Amino acid sequence: MEYLKPSSHQGQYYFKRSIGKSLTELAHTIGELDHDTTIQYCTGGRWSMHQLLQYALLKTGPAKVWMTTWTITEEPMRVVLELIKTGLITELSAVLDYRIERRKPEAFQLASNIITKIKLTKCHAKVLVIQNDAWNIAVVTTANFSKNPRIEAGVIFTDKASAEFHKKWIDDVIDGKEVFRVR
Repeated sequence: MEYLKPSSHQGQYYFKRSIGKSLTELAHTIGELDHDTTIQYCTGGRWSMHQLLQYALLKTGPAKVWMTTWTITEEPMRVVLELIKTGLITELSAVLDYRIERRKPEAFQLASNIITKIKLTKCHAKVLVIQNDAWNIAVVTTANFSKNPRIEAGVIFTDKASAEFHKKWIDDVIDGKEVFRVR
């Protein structure tokens, strides 16, 4: 798999809108990941969440990952397994829709063997958090952890507050806490 060097951006904050055309263009679509940025994207059906996860981890280095999704398929879970084997994912927590056991049993079996902390519940959210000592990334998207041949859109936040917000509610769901209360 080939990755192109992302273009660099000046300044601490920038706002970008892009449409992706292929996996090799993901780097051009997303650009260089910088701290405290917001990037809106549209995949054009040309790349999927597991590829975005790979791209981000190549930038951040080893990190803990949190994910939520309505469905998963085997190919993205095999990519996640490889990211765990190579040490880029150090811990994986996930909230999955409870019907995944019946809809995608092979993918669920693989996922349940590689996910550190898992919770099955009613879930339609698609969120990804990547965090280590140097990086805080949160992705809120329409894309599931499956091959996404359709147009998907999302926003990448690289600020600590966004990553902490999403990490907290995901951990709360995994821990069985109420997350829908107004605070």
